[in-house]
This record gives sequence, C-alpha cells and structure tokens, in this order.
Amino acid sequence: MRRTLNILVVIAALALIGFAVAALLGIRAEYDRGNNAYENLNSEAVQSNTGSTIFVEARTEDSGGSAAEEPGEQAPITVDFDKLLEQNPDVRGWVYCEGTNISYPILQGQDNQYYVHRLIDGSEAVAGSIFMDYRNSPNFSDLSTVIYGHHMRDGSMFGELTSFASQSYYDAHPTFWILTQEADYRVDVLAGFVTPSDSDSYNMYGNSGEFHTYLEKCVQQSDFVSNVRLSTVTRTVTLSTCSSEYEDARYVVIGSLVRLAE
Repeated sequence: MRRTLNILVVIAALALIGFAVAALLGIRAEYDRGNNAYENLNSEAVQSNTGSTIFVEARTEDSGGSAAEEPGEQAPITVDFDKLLEQNPDVRGWVYCEGTNISYPILQGQDNQYYVHRLIDGSEAVAGSIFMDYRNSPNFSDLSTVIYGHHMRDGSMFGELTSFASQSYYDAHPTFWILTQEADYRVDVLAGFVTPSDSDSYNMYGNSGEFHTYLEKCVQQSDFVSNVRLSTVTRTVTLSTCSSEYEDARYVVIGSLVRLAE
C-alpha cells in the first residue's frame, strides 16, 4: 500500500511539474508572439534617421525660447503611417525612446479596454497594444494626453518605465519621441512617480491654471530632478504602466510635448 501511495505521489508531483512547465512555455510563447509582431512592425514601418538627427538637450532653467515648436531638429526615426493605417485606422502615432525597448504604434479604441489584450491586427495577445486614453483628442491637442502600456516581465511594452525611479536612468533618457502622420514631437521628460490608478494623472484637463498646479505637484513628487523648465510646458504626454508598490499602483512618466518644425 505504501509503495502504491509513493508511486501516486510521484506521479502527481510529475504531473504538477508538467503543468507548470506547460504554463511557463505558454506564457513564453505569448510573449514571443507579441514581441515578434512588434519587431515585424518596426522592420516594415520604421526607418532610422541616424546620422542626420540633430540632438537637442532638454531645456534647462537658464535656457530661453518657446517650448511650442523647435526649429532645425529631426526625430531619430521616420514612420510609414500609410502602412500602419492600412492595417488599422485606430493608429494615432508612434512612441519611441532611444536606448530602450520602447518603439511601438499608439492605438486608440472607443474605450480603455479593447486594446489591453489586442494587437494592432485585432488578434488577442497578453502584451496587448500601447494605446491612448479614449477620452483624448487623437491629434495630441489636449493639455494632457495619457498613453497606457503593460509592464511586461521581459521589459517589453512599458516594462522599462519604472526604471525612471532612478536619477541615472532619467539622465540617460531625458527625452522620448511621439511621431504622428501630421507632425513629429520631442517629449522632454518632466517627472516620474508611483500613483494610484484613479489619481489626478488621469484627468482630462480643460483649465490651464489647474493643469499647471497639477504639474507643480508632479515635479515635487518626482523620483528624479528634471532639467525641463516648468514655465515652458504647454502640453504633456503621460506614459502609464502598472507598478507593484500596492494594489492598483501605477508608474507614470510625464513629459513636455514639443512640436518639431516642418
């Protein structure tokens, strides 16, 4: 009897190990499917402008000029939006951060659920898509535009955003880029911090006074000190992902949106 029980225990343990391995392989396959899809998109629709890009340091407290538009500057990549829009008319732009894994199309659904687990072709996937808040204007004309992405364990999607908790990481990545069919934008990183999923970071601001009061609070609670002069900020982009500090915690990176002159 004891021998039979021991055999059953071994069989059960092996079965559990088998299920665990199968689950891990399934998760790995899902990660690979999402990563492969986005690698293909980068290959098909994105071209590097390396060699011709003019890099401009983030504006400091002592620098002058308007933040509304930057002449003589080119984004580090060019995106073929005709190809992207053929695949899906919900494409609103492309987000890119040099030296990171962040290089993805930005989609926008009729709610904030549709693209949580759907790729650009509408197929279901754990990684989902990078997507704009459905309440935002699709042309980035709002005072604050919010963009969401999963915090994937392999660092894909917005998995690297929480690295902005380090001053050295900010120093190495003070800007990211938003490209659209109509215009290209440099985004000078202003602040980054952990916040609840229902915090002021997700408000749609219509009053510039309230908006700048909010930005002052963002700077005060930021995990790093930014070089951006707050008085020059007219519009922002907020990148948001999940964080593990507490239930429904989010990590947000807020940047000043600067349109590049055509």
